[in-house]
Amino acid sequence: MLSGGYALIDEAKVLIEPQCCSDFSNLSSWQGIVENENNSFDIWIGHPQAVINRVQNEYIIQEGWEWNDPPDYLVEFSVSQSLLHAAIRKAETEEELLTQQIERKLISMPKFTTCSKILTRRLMGNFS
Repeated sequence: MLSGGYALIDEAKVLIEPQCCSDFSNLSSWQGIVENENNSFDIWIGHPQAVINRVQNEYIIQEGWEWNDPPDYLVEFSVSQSLLHAAIRKAETEEELLTQQIERKLISMPKFTTCSKILTRRLMGNFS
């Protein structure tokens, strides 16, 4: 798999970004926010994972901490449900475009022509 992941950006400011062990398959965690009916849950973006609380039509997202006594400097912000859902849809589109670009590049390499689709999906973290 390709290391990386998804950052949530508000205009030019990065609100939260991928952490250690994150990869492109982590989009499913973001997609799970939309489908999840709970009001509090963790989202996998690598170590440490973020904590999300839903309050009415907003999500309060807090940077994670894996040890006792989290420090005061952890990032916490809120984002509207509609903006977060729009960002997830945009990430899905961008992921599909990146997948297509990788696949086209692999097809052009004789060694990978026959397995380009499978290899591309696996690089992007899709093992189904």
